[in-house]
Amino acid sequence: MSIPIENLFSIVIPVKEIDKYTIVAIDKIHSLYPKIKIYIIADKVNSFSNKQVYQIKAESRNIAAKRNQGVNLSTTPYIAFIDSDAYPISGWLEAAYNFLESNPDCALVGGPNLKYEYSEVKQEIPILAYQSFLINNEPSNLSSPKKVKIISSSNLAIRKQVFLNVGGMNPNIYTGEDIELCYKVVKQMHDIYFLPKMKVRHKQRSFKGFLRQRFIWGRGVLTVLKYTFPYYISSLFPFLIILLALYLLTLKTFFFLLFIFIYSAACLIESFRVSKNLYNTLRVFPFIFSSLITIGLGTFYSIFFGDINNNYSNYKNFE
Repeated sequence: MSIPIENLFSIVIPVKEIDKYTIVAIDKIHSLYPKIKIYIIADKVNSFSNKQVYQIKAESRNIAAKRNQGVNLSTTPYIAFIDSDAYPISGWLEAAYNFLESNPDCALVGGPNLKYEYSEVKQEIPILAYQSFLINNEPSNLSSPKKVKIISSSNLAIRKQVFLNVGGMNPNIYTGEDIELCYKVVKQMHDIYFLPKMKVRHKQRSFKGFLRQRFIWGRGVLTVLKYTFPYYISSLFPFLIILLALYLLTLKTFFFLLFIFIYSAACLIESFRVSKNLYNTLRVFPFIFSSLITIGLGTFYSIFFGDINNNYSNYKNFE
């Protein structure tokens, strides 16, 4: 690579305010890429100072709008997005750059979100649960790149010109903005790839925080679907589970209880598959059992009370 990686990528991180997790992210990024520019788009600008970090007052509390604001300030041909409670592993941007340069039809790449090492919330059980296909659609156990439809913005790199050409992220979407971005990228006939070597460590939430996050995601499903139909049609599956359960309950309690039993048994089997032992199976089970149900309830709730709008008070890195 003749051009330093710091001259090829800018990193954009949307935050409420720079906190201890954001500082870990900044330190880890600069330990790998000392001269790279990091754009922190914050609701509240504080006293944090670093000559390679540009802390900018957010024009909107919306996460998509914050990322757009950061991209517009950047001057590099590539943009990397990472969450404020995540940090990269060695080779992160190199993996993205090498693949994008050798695959001109590919415009957007991402990679695994691995176990976070600096958290007061124990990560073993959430990270085990995260390996379930009922919770996470991220490819696992890959040894080579895989073409996919969706990449999470917690670990995403994109050609800046493509980002601008598709209109950036949609500020009318409050959660799931990365899904709509991927939809527009594919619609413009670009490929998206998941790269096993493009790794970050991302903090998982406690069970309470997990439920809160899933409910909020559920509330955003119909908004994202409005802009991406039928690309995101599978997101209605949790909502359909709730409708089926309610329908069975109106027919006869027996059918409802049978459905709950079958669903619970499937979740228990899946919990054992990812846990490999009975003790962890019982600890992982609440995450897997509640994931689809909580998202479905969030979608059901949104029919009557709408999306979350700009209210991100329920998103808390410390949970």
